[in-house]
This record gives sequence, C-alpha cells and structure tokens, in this order.
Amino acid sequence: MKTKYLGAASRPRAITHAGKVDTPLPVPLILQLISSALSSGAALPKTFIVVGQSIGGTEGAQLNSVGRALLLGAHWDNAWELGPPRLEILHQSLAHSWEFGAPVAIALERASVLQQQEAGSRARQSSARLSVRLVLPLGLCFLPAFVFLGVIPLIVQFARPILIGS
Repeated sequence: MKTKYLGAASRPRAITHAGKVDTPLPVPLILQLISSALSSGAALPKTFIVVGQSIGGTEGAQLNSVGRALLLGAHWDNAWELGPPRLEILHQSLAHSWEFGAPVAIALERASVLQQQEAGSRARQSSARLSVRLVLPLGLCFLPAFVFLGVIPLIVQFARPILIGS
C-alpha cells in the first residue's frame, strides 16, 4: 500500500474565527512546551517557531517572529523586540544561553520556578485583598442577624418578668 506524504498540510492548525477573543496559554505551560521541544534536540530559533505555530494567536505569531529573526541572524535583544511582552521572562532567562552557550534546561527550569513563585505570590495577594473586601458585606449581613436573633430575644427574656410583674 502506497502512503502519500502530506507534510505541513496534514498538521492540525489553530482555528480562529473573526471576533474570537485570543486567550493566551499560561506562561508555565509555554515554558514546558519550549523545554520539551529543546530536549528533543531542536535548536532555539526552530523551537520558538514550532511552539509559536502550535500555540497560535497573537503570542504565537510573536514567538514565531522571534524565531525567524534569530534564524536570519538578528541579535538576541533585537529579535525579542518582536516577542510577546508576557514572555519577557523567557527573553531574560535564555539570553545568557543564547549568547554564551550555557545550558538551556537550567535556565528554563529557573524561569519556570520563578514564574510559579510569582503566580503564587499574586494569588496570595489577591486572596488577602478579597478577605479585606469581604469583611464589610459580611459584617453588614451578620451583625443585624446577630442582633435580631440573639440580643433582642435575650433582652425580651430578661425584661419579661419585670414587665409582667409590674
């Protein structure tokens, strides 16, 4: 049986519709995609192109542009002017690897850990803000209920003998 090579035409593509909101992937997931592509032996520019094509959207196109600029010989910082602002951590963490040939896996691992720490910090800060914002509405709901269901019946119970006895 003869098989036909379909090449790039057979690869699934991200379907985008006009008016659809571009929802970006979480940064740690993008870092993992880049790490797995690099661990399979792909070069850094080719990795950016492939991952950019796979994630699609605006950030994917920007990451693809960074990879193409690096393939054409652009300086690292000049290529990253085309890159997605949300992936600035990737730009900073891989600069040393690109310029001096340092191991990429260690840089990506550090970037991933740093990104997870920042996300945890943001989550803790937002939960602290939420708890402060909930104090007033909860107080306004529970304080009247406490007064009407707890304090007033207690006062009526103690005042009943005095009112009935006179």
